[in-house]
Amino acid sequence: MIAATHCARFNPLIRPYLVLQIACVPVLMIVGIPSAIMGLLGTGRCGSSLSISHKSSS
Repeated sequence: MIAATHCARFNPLIRPYLVLQIACVPVLMIVGIPSAIMGLLGTGRCGSSLSISHKSSS
């Protein structure tokens, strides 16, 4: 029998893609979670109740 000397070869673009994908997940979580909390609680809204003065017409 002849011994096979083949090696598995991978696409060289897979590694940078995986590195970027794995690096983007924590960055998006760090930015996205506080943004979601601020959006849901209303602290990130433009024209919040602190900046609008309510005048009664009576």
